[in-house]
Amino acid sequence: MKALAPILFIVAVIFVVRDSDAEPHPSLVRIRMEKELLELPKIPGSFLKQISDNVWNLRGASLVFNSRPLPQNNFVIKKENGKFDIIAVLEFNDYLASVLASEMPRGWPLEVFKAQAVVARSYALARIKERKSKVFHLESDQTDQVYNVLSTPKTRQAVAETDGVVLFDPKGAVLKAYYHSDCGGETVSATQVWGDRAFDSGTAKDPWCALKKTNQW
Repeated sequence: MKALAPILFIVAVIFVVRDSDAEPHPSLVRIRMEKELLELPKIPGSFLKQISDNVWNLRGASLVFNSRPLPQNNFVIKKENGKFDIIAVLEFNDYLASVLASEMPRGWPLEVFKAQAVVARSYALARIKERKSKVFHLESDQTDQVYNVLSTPKTRQAVAETDGVVLFDPKGAVLKAYYHSDCGGETVSATQVWGDRAFDSGTAKDPWCALKKTNQW
């Protein structure tokens, strides 16, 4: 996923629930930063400690792998196919603030960041529930939500001021709130893309996307 277009599709079709009515969010979240590595990663300045036959703790400040910054606390997992994944472990709200900074233009207004915080939180919680028995909860790229090791005062404020606010579908489940950077000018039914299990809020025309140079894909 990339930057959010105006969130018109959520109006009047889903419910916003705050604080005690919302499902509690986890304190920590596991994000897959790298996958299918052919060898155990060696990062200058890192501390790598083996804790089992197939698991290593990878820690350090200012870690960079394949030209990409990593969080301070990670695990390296050797999978059954003999390849390695790097799984970051970080605070849930820190993750959300970095998602906002990664997904959106920094000059957008605070209220837009707050709306995106609700969407990103809802998507993440739905995904965490789906993957609760897995090694990681979310991918760090557009397969789920783009996560890079960065945040701004505005994104942290947006997360803090919407803390506990999530979206629910009419059945009472946390909404897996898909979003996009460019719909090409008009959305299609969610069930057409993801099947009958997806919550379908209808379709919409988007004049902003229609005018973008990237709308042909």
